[in-house]
Amino acid sequence: MTTVDRAFAAERWRELPAEEREIFFAAIERHRRAAWRVTAACGVATAMLALVVAILMAPLLYCVIGLAFDALNLFRPTPDLLGALGRRIDAVMNSDVVPTSVLIEVGIVLALPGCALMLAAASALRRVWLASPLFNAGALNGRPPDRTVLAEQQLANVVEEMAIASGAAVVPRIVIVPGGVNAAACGRDDAHVTFLIGEGLVGRVSRQHLEGLIAHLVASVVDGDMAIGMRVTTTLTLFGLLARVGTSFTDRNSVGSVLKLWRVFLAPTSPGTIALLASLTDPFAGDGRASKPTRSGGDGKLTWREWLTMPFMGPVVLTGFLSGVVCEFFLEPLVAWAWRERKYMADATAVQLTRDPDALAGGLAAIEHSFNGIPPWAAHLAVAAQRSGVNGPFGRSFVPIFPSIEKRVRALNRMGAHTVLRSKAPMPMWLVVVFGLFIALIGGLMSVVVVLLVIVSTAISGLFTIFPAAAIHFLLRWAAG
Repeated sequence: MTTVDRAFAAERWRELPAEEREIFFAAIERHRRAAWRVTAACGVATAMLALVVAILMAPLLYCVIGLAFDALNLFRPTPDLLGALGRRIDAVMNSDVVPTSVLIEVGIVLALPGCALMLAAASALRRVWLASPLFNAGALNGRPPDRTVLAEQQLANVVEEMAIASGAAVVPRIVIVPGGVNAAACGRDDAHVTFLIGEGLVGRVSRQHLEGLIAHLVASVVDGDMAIGMRVTTTLTLFGLLARVGTSFTDRNSVGSVLKLWRVFLAPTSPGTIALLASLTDPFAGDGRASKPTRSGGDGKLTWREWLTMPFMGPVVLTGFLSGVVCEFFLEPLVAWAWRERKYMADATAVQLTRDPDALAGGLAAIEHSFNGIPPWAAHLAVAAQRSGVNGPFGRSFVPIFPSIEKRVRALNRMGAHTVLRSKAPMPMWLVVVFGLFIALIGGLMSVVVVLLVIVSTAISGLFTIFPAAAIHFLLRWAAG
């Protein structure tokens, strides 16, 4: 931007009404507070869902652990876990007045095995992601910039300049990926970052606009989006995994795909982790094959396979269904809302780095109709939304994880940019009200669904899991004398 252009932009910014002007420092803090509030709500929702899932899984887990103790008791004395737990629950159920402290104690005891299982699964997922290109970027279909090509040398220089200006721990590694006009930052922390640059972006935009786009990526790194991205990916895919495992008990065609997922956990590879992420972002999707009938004939009798899966119907199948529904219709949109605020915050931080709001605004305008080319697993870490509609771990959330280019440019206009995009008609107020009521209705229905699923799961677990386990427990203890 020339000195004349800067003066014109500054004059135009001063002509805006005071309520429409915003200093980038104020914008950063405002979006940081908004992102924090939504992130806190996500944390509460995740904790509540994890607790419900842990309690729903409690009957199966305690039965498995208790029967293992009973089998071991045939050879050497072991505590009667199921007997002690049964007596404790019976005492609580038969009491006229149960102190709150006792209810909390029983709830904690019931949730312990499920919480331990959730933590173990989250730890395993984190280990898988560290081996993936999403956070390791070791094996990528791309190449480093060619320093003999002026445009690519300029790209490397801009990345170095923005990294130095931000005080980043290291200069990010650059990988140019085939096709596309977009860019993304991925890595597990500030010291291990890779910038994926679409080949179509190199040489297409001016150096000024390239500075703005790269500054957005650097800003997302210094704002902590790498660590937050790992937590988001782990959380959403954890509940996606529970949903996929749950559906595998009712669809024999999905058993093979679930077994492939477990192989990725045991031996994570870069292609395997990409396939895992793609599979878990849509937990209710099948594997594309036609479903085979699960019954052996037309007489309505259950097959041996269905009888064997009965003990898992309450704890596993309904838990998986609950995880998928709540994650897809509540948790994903909530996290996406927080991520939108982080994109606004990265834009404001980019202005802080360049001191030129038109650098990013012009860069966004230049790629407005052609951004694509970043691998789907890194779509949520890109400068702009992918045209494919896939949002990385967010799947296809009905709440977009990126604000529109128009809204982002308008926010930059309030910070002094004079780039102008053609405005779209604003959403009518009645539609905003209807959308708000719809969201409130969905939230209420989710609460009712959770309560009903807990009741149904408890009944099914008692009939097909607890009663058979109690009979086997009695026989094993009787055999041990």
